[in-house]
Amino acid sequence: MTKTALDNALREKNVVALMALLKESGEEVMRVGGNVIAFPTTDEESNESWIEITIKVPKGERIAKEDGGGFGGYDGYGLAEFYENETQRKAEEAEKKKAAAAAKKAKSTAKKKEPAKTEEEGE
Repeated sequence: MTKTALDNALREKNVVALMALLKESGEEVMRVGGNVIAFPTTDEESNESWIEITIKVPKGERIAKEDGGGFGGYDGYGLAEFYENETQRKAEEAEKKKAAAAAKKAKSTAKKKEPAKTEEEGE
């Protein structure tokens, strides 16, 4: 079999398996594309919406023709580690910004609470 045929078979197998899993959990799942499934749902305020899931077999980054062409392979572990690190970094940045804003607000509030100096005190 060709790599494309193998990828297509793998994708189909997983679309069917995921649909079965979702149906087993009570979802009204349906296929809306060759590799796309969807099911209706509601949000926290009972507004109706849809969830759509696309199943794909990633090939990785394309390699330039002068370097031999094709694809460089997909590193799911590396991408997951990168995502985790980026998420953590962004959370830390947000926490620093939040702390800086709180300090600025506290300083501003403290200034407002200081009693006004009178002329006799040297102002």
